[in-house]
Amino acid sequence: MNRILLGAAIGAALVYFLDAERGEVRRTRASDWASQYINSDTMDQARQAGQATIQQARSLTNQVGAQVNQLRTGRKTTTTTGVTSANDSTRASTAAKI
Repeated sequence: MNRILLGAAIGAALVYFLDAERGEVRRTRASDWASQYINSDTMDQARQAGQATIQQARSLTNQVGAQVNQLRTGRKTTTTTGVTSANDSTRASTAAKI
């Protein structure tokens, strides 16, 4: 039940701010309000947290991709990040087939 309400609230906020006719004005107003009432240090921390989250998501995506490649080929190799990857062995086996 809580997830449904949260999803509805997020959807309503997206519709409100991404409205084709007045969404730009609303986004500008919200941005102006945030810059006026929220401490710049808080904004910097939020920005850094967002960037860290993006980096983590990319890292996890690469790790999952490497695991999928490993499962597909049945071979285990290590990349420079220490994540297992089968890209090189996949290329070698593809070249051998050709």
